[in-house]
Amino acid sequence: MAIRKPGVSPPPPMKQVRSLDLTRSRQRNGISLDDIALKTKISLRFLKAIEAEEFHVLPGGIIA
Repeated sequence: MAIRKPGVSPPPPMKQVRSLDLTRSRQRNGISLDDIALKTKISLRFLKAIEAEEFHVLPGGIIA
């Protein structure tokens, strides 16, 4: 059991992160990845990585 200091609140409980399921949402709305790439100027490779939740593939810095 951890010892708590007086006046210090415990950290909030960890929340389970759910999948975004972007592919299903996009397909339900009849939008192709090519359409998104053309309108946003985001490369198809990065859009596929975002949908697959492979964020380590994305460039660092502000984008991630």
